[in-house]
Amino acid sequence: MLTTGHLAKVAGVTTPTVRYYEEIGLLLPAGRTMGGQRT
Repeated sequence: MLTTGHLAKVAGVTTPTVRYYEEIGLLLPAGRTMGGQRT
């Protein structure tokens, strides 16, 4: 599984863009750690 930052770098977009894509349903929601971090 990729981190948000790594995915953004590979895709050539910013991390907020990746989060936005997740929010609007273009990407599947990320898993979360017990501390609330995306995985």
